[in-house]
Amino acid sequence: MKQILLIFIAIVYSNISFAQFEEEKPKKETAIDWDRVRIGGDFWFSFGDVKQFKCSPKIGYQLTDRFVPGIGINYEYYQEDLKYYDMYTGAVSLYKFKTNIYGASILASYTLVEDLYEIVKLELGSLIAYTEYSFINVDTYNQTPSGYYSSGKQWVDCLWFGGGLNFPLSKRSNVSILVIWDLIQDVRSPYASPSFRFSIGI
Repeated sequence: MKQILLIFIAIVYSNISFAQFEEEKPKKETAIDWDRVRIGGDFWFSFGDVKQFKCSPKIGYQLTDRFVPGIGINYEYYQEDLKYYDMYTGAVSLYKFKTNIYGASILASYTLVEDLYEIVKLELGSLIAYTEYSFINVDTYNQTPSGYYSSGKQWVDCLWFGGGLNFPLSKRSNVSILVIWDLIQDVRSPYASPSFRFSIGI
């Protein structure tokens, strides 16, 4: 009986020791620190003579306290009533121009000044530099003496550079107001340069 009891105690002890060994194993470190992942983008819509819906989600990774590279996707629906003059009949007509714009982007932001209050004594958040290369697919239209006609879908490159202010809302969330210029300025681009952007990030 004592031998059976000793064997039972030995088995239980070995199981407890093995369980403790398993618990003390160091946790594997993941390659990505999810606390450094930043998600944001801009959203815009308008109605009236010009109908516009824009959604551009972006995701970045904070490599340092100041530098955040990232990628994004772009989608925009645009509709506008355009007037054209028929040179043959003299009539003025309306043409309903509408298009779907989509594409992707590579971007980066760098914090130049972390707290502008230390310089100007105003609560202006931080000063950031911003750059973005985007390639978008757009419908192109040409005007003839008798109206507009589509010349098909084409890819257009944009290279944005500028900066602005970044206002923290909490430890992770923020609001950015940017002024950026397109250094390429392709005539087929639907965007004005300079362009103003308002975005939210978490």
